[in-house]
Amino acid sequence: MRKQRLVMTALVAGLAAGVAIGPSRAFAQAPAAAPTGADAKIAQLQGCIDHFKQARKGWSQEPDTQATYDEKIANAKRLIASLQGGTDVPQDKIDHACKSPKSAPY
Repeated sequence: MRKQRLVMTALVAGLAAGVAIGPSRAFAQAPAAAPTGADAKIAQLQGCIDHFKQARKGWSQEPDTQATYDEKIANAKRLIASLQGGTDVPQDKIDHACKSPKSAPY
């Protein structure tokens, strides 16, 4: 009980003195805007490529499983090239490219 009273007294005294309590944050820079359009699709595909590379490395060393992940990675890279070239790619193609190849149990 006494410990709680001391802590509360210190908190009140700190607030009265204008001392910041807890982590302070600097808001000197505005947060970066979320990517939109083609940039968001490219970012999503890059995330899928990273995920597939990790899954390929960690799940199985069977040639069929490895080939399936290689195929998914190549497809995602082709879609990124199309987006960077100015071709609009529908979101459902992006979602399909990011789906699991079902060659691993996840």
